[in-house]
Amino acid sequence: MTDGFARLPALVSPWVENGTLTNYLEGPGREISKGARTYILVNVGEALDYIHSQHVVHGDLTGSNVLINGDGQPLISDFGLSSILEEFNKTTYFKSHRTGAIRWVAPELLGEVVSSPKPSVKSDIYSYGCVMLHVITFFASYVPGLH
Repeated sequence: MTDGFARLPALVSPWVENGTLTNYLEGPGREISKGARTYILVNVGEALDYIHSQHVVHGDLTGSNVLINGDGQPLISDFGLSSILEEFNKTTYFKSHRTGAIRWVAPELLGEVVSSPKPSVKSDIYSYGCVMLHVITFFASYVPGLH
């Protein structure tokens, strides 16, 4: 984290050559093998298990928050976004009714049953399932005879 760019601190991360998982699957990773897709999913699952073992909930796991480096290694990104938004939500800097992308969100976080629901390990696992479906769906849509 660094200061000096604007009124708020800025997050700085290394450049990741292949961009997000979503963009990777739409571009250079479109034709990667089933094994390479499984490798990505297993590594994301292991990373998620690790952060949960450290009592951290990601809260916004999506295909856009998984980055793919030049070696095809997935990296989970955007940690703490929810807590940063929550911390500054009372200011004029951020106004958000719900963080995260609806497509990847566990149903219990949509606020229908519980007001002001909080992300949890269970909601992260639901989002991971959505990431898995996303990766498998891209695979099935581009491999002949796998429909």
